[in-house]
Amino acid sequence: MKCLKYLDPDDKQKADAEITLMRKLDSKFTVHLVETILHDIQICLIVEYCAGGDLNKTIADLQRMDEKDRMIRVWQIFGQMTRALNHLHTNEVIHRDLKPGNIFMNEDGSIRLGDFGQSKDMTGKEYATYGGTKAYMAPEGHLTKRLDYPSDIFSLGIIVFQLLTGMHPFEGGSENDTIERIKRCQREQLPEFVTREMRDLVEAMLQLDPTKRPTTQKIMEQETIRVYLDVQEEKERAVDENSRIKASVLIPSSINPFSPTPVVPVGMQCHSEGTSIVHSDKNKDYCNVAYNPIITNGVMRFEGLFVNCENWT
Repeated sequence: MKCLKYLDPDDKQKADAEITLMRKLDSKFTVHLVETILHDIQICLIVEYCAGGDLNKTIADLQRMDEKDRMIRVWQIFGQMTRALNHLHTNEVIHRDLKPGNIFMNEDGSIRLGDFGQSKDMTGKEYATYGGTKAYMAPEGHLTKRLDYPSDIFSLGIIVFQLLTGMHPFEGGSENDTIERIKRCQREQLPEFVTREMRDLVEAMLQLDPTKRPTTQKIMEQETIRVYLDVQEEKERAVDENSRIKASVLIPSSINPFSPTPVVPVGMQCHSEGTSIVHSDKNKDYCNVAYNPIITNGVMRFEGLFVNCENWT
C-alpha cells in the first residue's frame, strides 16, 4: 500500500495523475492498482503484492551466485525490464525514476514496474522536466533539467550494471560525487566475466549523448535478449492457456445433458432394469456402478432418485 497526501490542490493533482497513469499502463508489465481509499488527508493506493520483493533483494541474491549462472539470470531480468519499459514508452510515458526499489519481482520470476509518482505522460510533449532519484538520473537531467525516453535507458543501464556487479557504476564517496561522475559519464568498468554482448549493450545504454543510446525496441532485437524473451513469452502463453482451460472447466458456458449407460460389474449387489439400478442384497447397504461414457474433464452433475431405502443406515 502507498499513501499520498490528498489535501491541497497540488497534492490532489499529483496523486490523481499517478492513479491515471497506473490505470493507463495497467498490464502484466506493471504493478496492478487494486483499489484507492480516501483516508483522512491521504489517498491510499492498494497495489498488487509481489512476493519476490524489489530488485534490491535480487541484486544481493545474484552476488551469491556463480558468475555463469548470474549472467543467465541477468539476461532474463534485463529482457523483462526492457520489455516492461517498452510498454511505457509505447504508451508515450517516461518513468523518470527507474531504480531497483521501483522494480518488483513476482514469485515466478516475472518483473513488474511500479511507483509512477515521477512518471510523465509525454503525449504531445518533446521532453519532461527534472525529476526522480539523483543517483539514477541520466546526465542530461542534471545538466539541462530535461528528461526524455533515452533518460530511462540510462537508468536501466545503471540497474543492469548493479545486477551484474552489485555496485553502482558511478559510485562516489557521497551523493554529490556520484552526481558529478554521472555528469562526466565517468564510470567503473565491468568485470571480465561479463560477455561481450552484454558489455556492448550496457556501454551503449550509459552513453553521455542520449541520441546514441539504444531504444527499448532496439535492445529487444538483440539476439540474446530475444532468445530469453521468447522463452518468457512462451512460458506466459502456457500459463494463460492453463488458466483459460481451468476457467472453462470450472465455469462451463453451458451444461449439456446426456444419458450415460450403467455398467454393473458381475457379482455386485445390484442389477440394471431399464434406467433403474436395483439393489438386490438385503445384507448390504451399498453397491458399485460404473457409467459409460467416461468423463475425463469438465463439470458433471449427477442426479439420482433413491426409492424404497427406508431401512438403509
